[in-house]
Amino acid sequence: MPVTTWWRKGCSLYDGDTASASPSLSEGLSHRLSEVVAHTHSSLVAHEYTKHVQCFGMEGEQFFSVASRLRDRFAALPSAQHLTTEAGTRVTKAELTSQIEVDTGPLPERGVQFQCNKTPQGEAVLSQIWFTLKPSSLDKFPKTDAFLSSPQMQDNCPAQFLVPQWPAAGVRL
Repeated sequence: MPVTTWWRKGCSLYDGDTASASPSLSEGLSHRLSEVVAHTHSSLVAHEYTKHVQCFGMEGEQFFSVASRLRDRFAALPSAQHLTTEAGTRVTKAELTSQIEVDTGPLPERGVQFQCNKTPQGEAVLSQIWFTLKPSSLDKFPKTDAFLSSPQMQDNCPAQFLVPQWPAAGVRL
């Protein structure tokens, strides 16, 4: 199936149910996710689970525990810590990619991609960093062996973009 079809429909391809229901998570994991997951008008945790996880039979606790650990591994890298210090400034995609590769080793084409949104003034602002990972090599993340090339170009950031000053945990966007 085309990747874009999966992004658009996700698990609803299998059962047609697109209603977001929060997965059953331990109190500790729920608290941890509240610290690191973007707070939007609807629950991003419920959306991700319902749309992209539940149809594979994986429990929410397992999925979000692994996702949280991977996120923490990235956040501990010097490149991620440097990105935090760049909040409110413009960076180049090439510079950011090079900094990440210092930590990971050489990456496959489209192994790391950047998503940007636009400000009301039309300026590109980093909104997401996407890693395409081998499910069988998650234990190797963030090293090169964990990555694979995304089958689809997902990067929409220009050569230079603004690093946002993300709101503190618990603030709804």
